[in-house]
Amino acid sequence: MNSAPCIKKYGLAYIFKSIFCALKIQDCANLEELPNGLQSLISLQELKLERCPKLVSFPEAALSPLLRSLVLQNCPSLICFPNGELPTTLKHLRVEDCENLESLPEGMMTTRELPSTLELLCIWGCANLESMSEKMSPNGTALEYLDIRGYPNLKILPECLTSLKELHIEDCGGLECFPKRGLSTPNLRHLRIWRCVNLRSLPHQMKNLTSLHVLSIRGCPGVESFPEAGLPANLTSLYVGWCENLKKPISEWSLYTFTSLSALTICRVFPNMASFSDEECLLPPSLTSFHQ
Repeated sequence: MNSAPCIKKYGLAYIFKSIFCALKIQDCANLEELPNGLQSLISLQELKLERCPKLVSFPEAALSPLLRSLVLQNCPSLICFPNGELPTTLKHLRVEDCENLESLPEGMMTTRELPSTLELLCIWGCANLESMSEKMSPNGTALEYLDIRGYPNLKILPECLTSLKELHIEDCGGLECFPKRGLSTPNLRHLRIWRCVNLRSLPHQMKNLTSLHVLSIRGCPGVESFPEAGLPANLTSLYVGWCENLKKPISEWSLYTFTSLSALTICRVFPNMASFSDEECLLPPSLTSFHQ
């Protein structure tokens, strides 16, 4: 359904109980509530709600038991998810620009478990969302992509990220540190940390992230040094910028040991720390792109 400004209550769920596989409700300016019969769409696998500014909440009943993708975008009045746990079939959960959303799905907060099938989780622009728990159970072994942006209440990441391949964290002012054990993400390939102004340090034991190929750190003035053991040796791309208090001289980064590094960008770090005049500052022969 697209651009239906007069509709305040959506009731088609009772009519097409077994037909819909995908349902998109978009630009319904006066839509305030969804029907309790939403779960009766037994074939529904994809649900997307976009730009429904007056939508406050889901019905009390659970979502379709076969739901694989749930996308909520630009629903600023939405306060909560449906009651109960998310469907065990859910693979993609994307929540964007829902600034009044207060909590994650009930099951994630009470049982502290991600749906075991969840592969992608994106949380963008949710200023009032409470922080997820560090002690979240490692049930979410399927999670491969985690993208968190504009989530100021995020304090720390959970430790249940063993299958993660990409981790993006941006504009999370409440994030001060990573789990004490570091990131238990042996399959992580891409790590981006941007504009986390209160982050004090990078994850411990980063050297052990042997699958990590792309590392991008930008706008993190609280970070003063790299982990003691150093960075992963298999990096192919390294970006470090606008980290004005990063005081470790580049000559001590051991860049020459990154034998696969092809792209390197270093800018706006602590004054005089970005000099390449030092004879000890050797670059790897694999490097094909360098920006300073």
